[in-house]
Amino acid sequence: MHQDQLFNGIDSGTKGTKVVVLSRDQGQIISSAYAPHQLLETPQGGREQHPEWWTAACEQAMNAALRSRKVDRNRIKALAVSGQQHGLVALDDRGRVIRPAKLWCDTETSPQCRTIESLSAWLRSWQTNSAPRMSSRCKKCRTTPGRRTTGP
Repeated sequence: MHQDQLFNGIDSGTKGTKVVVLSRDQGQIISSAYAPHQLLETPQGGREQHPEWWTAACEQAMNAALRSRKVDRNRIKALAVSGQQHGLVALDDRGRVIRPAKLWCDTETSPQCRTIESLSAWLRSWQTNSAPRMSSRCKKCRTTPGRRTTGP
């Protein structure tokens, strides 16, 4: 007897976690649920979340999606997961979270980023303008201990 295969999907985004259950035979989502995440915001542009909120929202949304009469948990064949990118979760030496996670949309360090970018621009300018002139004057340059390369 043929049994429909089900596929489970989790998307943990900045605003919340969505869980779907897709039926292979029907080619459509047969159940879904959503659980929101809180967002810690500061006037300086800080955007953070406690990682525990992500796991709690995932658990809540998963349980709600799987409670549907249409879903037989034993028929779920695969799980796909997507989540936020470019965040920072700081851990201690035992792997425990030590502070709220910095999110991709956090702009609190914009002044420091501008400083780094200006230094990068200076370095790019130096590499483009000064470095070639210096290397053209060098007939032999030491690249690694005991090895020489011939310049132009």
